Amino acid sequence: MKRQLDRPDLGGGGKIWEVAREWGVSPRTILDFSSSLNPLGPSLRVMVAFSQAAVAYQPDDHDCREALAQWCKVPIEQIFIGTGTSSLLFAAVRALKPRSAVMFEPAFSEYSRALKSVEVPTKTIRVTEKQGFLPDFEKLRRDLKKDRTGVLILNSPHNPTGVAYPRKELLETIRVAKRADTNVVLDESFIDYLPEESLVSEVSRERNLIVLRSLTPFFSIAGLRIGYAVAAPSVLKSLQAQLDRWPVATPALAAAAEAVQDHIFVRRTLAYNLEARAEFEAELTRLGCSVVPGVANFLLVKLPLGSAHDLAAWLAPHHVLIRTGDTFLGLGDRYLRLGVRSREQNRKFISLLEQWLADRQAAPLPEKAKEVVAVVKKAVAPRKAKPKTTPSKKRLKKVSQ
Repeated sequence: MKRQLDRPDLGGGGKIWEVAREWGVSPRTILDFSSSLNPLGPSLRVMVAFSQAAVAYQPDDHDCREALAQWCKVPIEQIFIGTGTSSLLFAAVRALKPRSAVMFEPAFSEYSRALKSVEVPTKTIRVTEKQGFLPDFEKLRRDLKKDRTGVLILNSPHNPTGVAYPRKELLETIRVAKRADTNVVLDESFIDYLPEESLVSEVSRERNLIVLRSLTPFFSIAGLRIGYAVAAPSVLKSLQAQLDRWPVATPALAAAAEAVQDHIFVRRTLAYNLEARAEFEAELTRLGCSVVPGVANFLLVKLPLGSAHDLAAWLAPHHVLIRTGDTFLGLGDRYLRLGVRSREQNRKFISLLEQWLADRQAAPLPEKAKEVVAVVKKAVAPRKAKPKTTPSKKRLKKVSQ
């Protein structure tokens, strides 16, 4: 019996296996725009390294740490590897034991989950479309001086908007936080798409800074669950105490080490994403969508009409998966976050979206909606000026007397 293809509940995005089971189809038949994975990867060198890993022995992360240290241009002592940025984030908040926390919304849902796991009072600061999704850093710094927060969680490029926060503002905020005895956890999961803006080089000077980085979005190795932290060795030691002795398996370590040394693949990815993202953004704008000018491998899009939920349900029979904006606190149902896929896949999505928008524009209004439109039109319609009247002869005679 064929299942009805409903809009899936995507709390975290990228749940292609779960959606495939719900729809009763193979994951390979689904065009997944809900996740942010490099459409070019994983590279051949990564796959070979993974398949040839020496799995007969206990994992040893030295070679991978060395490769990551060269990739980041930092000492190997400042690198710690874990099973993705999420596990490192949970380890960080457990190790830091903060008295309170500050984070922005909308945000990656794991931030609030990690803070709730240690029952930390958390202040959330909303960044809005009106602000260009940029925080008021000056106000944030004033609040840090006054409140002496335990930990501040930052994210640049920001997820889900793709906006890169100015490096100068981030640095000044980190330094103010240090003077206020506040630690800063900076999530740079998407920084490989804008490497010159990374703050890993500041770790040696700013001892209150922990930088979390992911290998998933850029190298498309989500299934290997590997990420790393860059921080002072004393901080990393406290993180390590929160995790298993061998948190990452040998094949994942071998694949990650090879990934960051494949410079041809890196250059190709940067060039491809830049062009594919620009073309995708231009086509979405042509259809009347508002697109946040992001720098990563995804776009935050606001529909010109209709609901992202309705669009997701309409796309399901086409085996196209999207992530609606309301899965992020602070975004409404008109928003959706779209991963940048291959040009062919992006164009297929544009064609489907164009058809959906055309259907919505052509659909007749319900009677109740027609009544509302009529009332609004009447209210805003310009009033007709009263015609000028000429004085009567009788009145003119009275005035002349």
